[in-house]
Amino acid sequence: MQTITLKIEDELFNDVMNALEPFREPIQILNDQNLQLDPYFYERREKLHKILETKDTTVSHEALWDNVEKYLKSIKSK
Repeated sequence: MQTITLKIEDELFNDVMNALEPFREPIQILNDQNLQLDPYFYERREKLHKILETKDTTVSHEALWDNVEKYLKSIKSK
């Protein structure tokens, strides 16, 4: 079995579903919950994975506390 994703304009949706009706037995139509909640779910997930693969996010303990101290000083000065 092969899986594909179709993006169908709203006005063509019923026509496409009617065209697939004769093939109801060998075709499964699935509703992806992720796409219902967020239409860009897979694009965002792919971008996040690329960022995580390419970016070194480790910070030394000393650098972390230096940043915290700078931030606290900036808050106190306001």
